Amino acid sequence: MIDQAGGVAPFGTSAIHRRKELLRSKMVQHQKINLRREQKNKEKILTEATIKLFKQDCFLARDEQE
Repeated sequence: MIDQAGGVAPFGTSAIHRRKELLRSKMVQHQKINLRREQKNKEKILTEATIKLFKQDCFLARDEQE
């Protein structure tokens, strides 16, 4: 196996350390993706709730005018 610097990568502690760092960075990346997905879902729910409230206000205002 060849490391990124072009030398031969030992199968010792440095290779294990690199693997752990790679896994950690992937885990952090997935956490960020999940947080973004949760944020979008919250925004969608808030938008839908706002639209429902606006429609209710419009109906109430129309009923009061009649």
